[in-house]
Amino acid sequence: MEETPSPAGASPAPLRPNNSTADVHDAPTRVEGTTERPGSRPAARDPRTARHLSQRDIDALVFIALMGVIAQGQLAQRVFKDLSEVVVSRCAKRLLRLGLIEVLRWNRIGINLLKLRTAGRDLLIEEGVPEEKIFMARWPTAGGLAHRLWIVDAAIALERMGGFRVQTCWMLRRALAGTKVPVPDLLALSKNGQRVIAVEIDNANENLKSFVVPRLRDLDAALHAWAPDAAAAIVILTLGARRAVSLQQQVPTTSALVAVDLLPSAVGRPAVDALVEVLTRG
Repeated sequence: MEETPSPAGASPAPLRPNNSTADVHDAPTRVEGTTERPGSRPAARDPRTARHLSQRDIDALVFIALMGVIAQGQLAQRVFKDLSEVVVSRCAKRLLRLGLIEVLRWNRIGINLLKLRTAGRDLLIEEGVPEEKIFMARWPTAGGLAHRLWIVDAAIALERMGGFRVQTCWMLRRALAGTKVPVPDLLALSKNGQRVIAVEIDNANENLKSFVVPRLRDLDAALHAWAPDAAAAIVILTLGARRAVSLQQQVPTTSALVAVDLLPSAVGRPAVDALVEVLTRG
């Protein structure tokens, strides 16, 4: 159910338009006896870079850093809600131009994916963002992309519901490194400490009896260790009605409430509102 993030590594340069070819700007440019490759993004290391960024730009960069890899539409939902797509696009282009993020056009015709560059991390650290809140990620695999996008959408939905501190699986794995504590895809603890919710995104590709059921028991124990006085719940969001029925039939006896529901059919920008509806009903 959970995706294992990769450590930071070499990343591909932002993709060109499909019909583009190399041009003279791709050649190293010699300036006063030095050679700078365009890919090095020297502007991003200039101490004056931050002057080009508004607070909303910084907020966007922080969100990308927290989530590792996001879709541009998720940035719109989290930082630019109710603003036009033009505003979001200009922000992404500005961060890209300054060398703070990378942009990947998924399959060359799909959504724009965004992730942090080293220069973006350095700028955020200079801005006072704790390094433990910054995640340098590789581009997800084709098989892992949907899972990651659902986690980010669900995190935004929980934040929008209000009253929760939300941590993703990659945040928890960093905090619990070296332990055997099970890590849910999302953990939401109410700010008053009275509720704790583990959210699992089920891709319907793991065996229920040998993996999912034992995992639910382990998560149940972990929730009560994390918040012994809180009302605990485990929410499983899955694909397909038959899978949901099978899950409901095999849910083990736990002290935490276990709820099984379907992932919404809505994707892209409408997905967050759809998830809020799923997470608040019942």
